Amino acid sequence: MHTKFDLAIIGSGGGAFAAAIRATTLGKSVVMIERGTLGGTCVNTGCVPSKALIAAANARHVAEDASERFPGIATKAGPVDMAALIGGSRL
Repeated sequence: MHTKFDLAIIGSGGGAFAAAIRATTLGKSVVMIERGTLGGTCVNTGCVPSKALIAAANARHVAEDASERFPGIATKAGPVDMAALIGGSRL
């Protein structure tokens, strides 16, 4: 089966997705070619997982600090299960 596309994108990082989204909003048909994991480094191991870990650290910090900042609120921040936290950031 032969299909014609308006745009062929090699790779699937952030720039590739931006190009694909823009092309489809212009009514173009797009094919994306990826040899490895869809999404590239940023989505799978870099920017996105790192931001998830930073957000988790901030949530723990806020919970630990809240009872000092806001009298009448009792909070507790227990130990962090890093394996579970990292596993959750890869979903």
